[in-house]
Amino acid sequence: MSYMKNFTSDELAEIINRVEEHIREYIESKISKKLINSLDILIDVELDETLEVNVEIELDAGPLSEKYQSLIEESVDLAHKILEKELRG
Repeated sequence: MSYMKNFTSDELAEIINRVEEHIREYIESKISKKLINSLDILIDVELDETLEVNVEIELDAGPLSEKYQSLIEESVDLAHKILEKELRG
């Protein structure tokens, strides 16, 4: 994609870290931290000839975990939007 900037691996890692933190804060704004047993966010970005992005979010909120599935899906969508904005500059 010609409209994408070229990034060093350090710059890309910094962008990913910012997006992960933003998503973590977003989820924690919707669910009390007391209810979250664990929250794992994995963002994998490959910038070659094309852009490939994989976002996985695992939330363990005990018996309430399934209740928050729509929040997880919303958060994955948000991560994609933020990454696209960041990568396009």
